Amino acid sequence: LPQIGRTLRDHFAHVDAIGYITTDNPRDARWSLPRAEVCRRAATELGVPFQRFESPINERSDLPHGKIINSTVDAYLAFAKDKTNPLCVAGNDTMAGQILNHMSQRGIAPPQGTLLFGYDNDIAERALNLSTFDKDPATIAEAMQALYAHFLRDKKTAMATSTMKMVHPKFIARSTT
Repeated sequence: LPQIGRTLRDHFAHVDAIGYITTDNPRDARWSLPRAEVCRRAATELGVPFQRFESPINERSDLPHGKIINSTVDAYLAFAKDKTNPLCVAGNDTMAGQILNHMSQRGIAPPQGTLLFGYDNDIAERALNLSTFDKDPATIAEAMQALYAHFLRDKKTAMATSTMKMVHPKFIARSTT
């Protein structure tokens, strides 16, 4: 998460507000809350307002994290209304895609009107050309391969071993920032 905070401070130093949108799905709190905290800290360091928006989860949604409802996006837009360069951070790329859809229905096309990015570089959302953070799958695969090789040699010690590889997310700037 420090890399994400650094990117927010460096790449988005010109923003004048940061909003974070996610769902209130309790299963997502393990990743959603730390991401929101990184955004809050970055906003504090940049001296700009921060607000977290939670969309009520729709249990009937076919989306794994629930659905971002229009009123949540409208609340963000009201927060960002008088800003010149607001940044909307979505909990993940699926949510960013929903937010982008709601914004386009209101005539807003990021990066005009607001900047927008998600997380995870989800292949299903790449056609939207969203800016995002990627988890560096090559480094993850390398670490998993090393751990699996260790497991094949010695199951007992492999279970208590770390590969000590740090996976730093990479920011991928596309058309929404």
